[in-house]
Amino acid sequence: QRQMCIRDRCYADGAVEQAHYLLKLFPGSLIVIGGGGPSANPAWYSRQLPEHLVVTGAAELTLNQLLGDIEIGKYRHGIIRPHNDTLRYSFKPFICRGSKNTILLQLTRGCPSSCTYCSVSVTAPRFLIPRPADILQVLEKLDPAQDTHLIFEDDSLTSIPDWFVELLQSIGKI
Repeated sequence: QRQMCIRDRCYADGAVEQAHYLLKLFPGSLIVIGGGGPSANPAWYSRQLPEHLVVTGAAELTLNQLLGDIEIGKYRHGIIRPHNDTLRYSFKPFICRGSKNTILLQLTRGCPSSCTYCSVSVTAPRFLIPRPADILQVLEKLDPAQDTHLIFEDDSLTSIPDWFVELLQSIGKI
């Protein structure tokens, strides 16, 4: 069975609409949807996609194991709340290449605040900032001639203004 993962980075209705569109293109596929929205309100997503999987929490901690469990038939539909051991988690920044000159950077995870109206603390209960050496290692992979558009995929990158200004200055030196 084909599996498709959707990380909800849009409005809830839009994510469900994307899932239904994918199902039209690939009938019989299993949709696995996660992200801030599904983590904050998994029951709503489960009602919208009753034959599919809704996953809560930080995907990078559990996705490989989860996909293996799906392959052996452990999960077929419903809500999955995997245990996320964020206390031992050492977040590493990462780059994802987009179009020709665009790269996506995620340099932090979570948020130092726990606002009641926000789902970030549900997805990532701790605010994680990588070690400066890890960030520099990622930034050194950038090619200033080729990588002309940077998109930061962070939930709360500017929540520590001094750190963010220092980061931008480091990028400017590359």
